[in-house]
Amino acid sequence: RGPDGSGRLQLLLRLGEVGVSLIDEEPREVIHLALRDARVDVSLHGQQLGANVKIGHVQLDSSLAEEKQTRFPVILAPVTPGQGDTLHLDLSLSTAYRHLLFFETISTRLAPLRLSIEQNTAA
Repeated sequence: RGPDGSGRLQLLLRLGEVGVSLIDEEPREVIHLALRDARVDVSLHGQQLGANVKIGHVQLDSSLAEEKQTRFPVILAPVTPGQGDTLHLDLSLSTAYRHLLFFETISTRLAPLRLSIEQNTAA
């Protein structure tokens, strides 16, 4: 408990690697999203809710490349991988006002990304 008697609650989530795939009706994998070094920190202290999200690396791959149906096996990826976090989101929300959503801080940083998509992937 803090000096004002308010409690503190904190949730930390760290994931080394997470992957999500989109499967079509055949079934076959169409695209695969990979996130590496994902970190989420959510805290509640008194009437202050804070969230900090960082993702070290994001990559979206076309699985159609294995079947030679695409020229772009990597759809989305950082332009310069390994140069810090790809995504960083930081926000602070005051819960002091019952009927008002009041953000004291919203900041985001997105590294330059390269997007390469073609008709076979989009169809």
